[in-house]
Amino acid sequence: MEQIHPAPPVFEHDTSHLLFAASLAPGGEASTAPLRILHLEDNPQDAELVRTALKDDGLNCEVMMAKGRGQFEKAFAQGHFDLVLSDYALPDFDGLSALRLVREKRPYLPFILVSGTLGEERAVDSLKSGATDYVLKTRLLRLPAAVRRALSDAEMHQQYRLAEDKFQQSQNLFRQITEHVEDLVAVLDLEGRRVFSSPSYDCLLAKTAHTSNTDSFQEIHPDDVERIRGIVAKTVASGVGRRAEYRFVLQDGTVHHIESQVSVIRDSEGRVQNVLGRFKRHHGTQESGGQSGRGAEGTGRAFPAGRHGRGGHQRPPQRRQRA
Repeated sequence: MEQIHPAPPVFEHDTSHLLFAASLAPGGEASTAPLRILHLEDNPQDAELVRTALKDDGLNCEVMMAKGRGQFEKAFAQGHFDLVLSDYALPDFDGLSALRLVREKRPYLPFILVSGTLGEERAVDSLKSGATDYVLKTRLLRLPAAVRRALSDAEMHQQYRLAEDKFQQSQNLFRQITEHVEDLVAVLDLEGRRVFSSPSYDCLLAKTAHTSNTDSFQEIHPDDVERIRGIVAKTVASGVGRRAEYRFVLQDGTVHHIESQVSVIRDSEGRVQNVLGRFKRHHGTQESGGQSGRGAEGTGRAFPAGRHGRGGHQRPPQRRQRA
């Protein structure tokens, strides 16, 4: 294997998060972190022209040259590179085969074809196959800009993947938390429609499917609903959290007395985006549908436990006497 610029055979640390820092503006000072490049090229003169084009444009590079398949596979397995440059056609290898090998191991590593024989059709095929860019050997002045663009794109993709991973971790943590809490949790849009509800919330409503995109006011007792709508509206308008007590009327007519705490969720610019509700059932304040209009006279206050029997059990409906 011929090295155009001395480089250690093995790069132990992954500094891919510094890719963009290694690229410099034309004429800029060389970075202290050299850009590590694996160059598949069987012509030493062409390889020297490539190295010179990068150096003259201010890129601080360590370029390792591989003349064929065996050298390329060995170097790629041993060294951790920031970028791959590749000729399209070699006696025992080709650029697309090298691209497939790279993509199997490092799907997002920048890969640029540098060839004198690359026609338009082959260029399009190479991009479809996952190449980052291509540059003709007759237009090497384009190469530094192509390298910088490839590094910048790789940096953005990596930041996106990191953000996506963090978001997924947060989602998993949030799901695990909500699956194991007894309190009812719901996130509403500004119109009061549910965009999320915890399993405990869905269980109370006796729904097998999620309650997403459903009206959060539909289960509230008719005597309480307008008051609660007003509280949610004031919370959205002021951004100040509020507490309230009201009654839930379920599909089977059972009434549960709920204590709620509502607050707002803001976007990155501080605007109210959603309403977060945390709800707790008052134990021992469960009624049958026939009693839902009694006791609190529509105020939505919780009933004392003693008025509904002991242990929180639901009092059976009273049978009506025939006239």
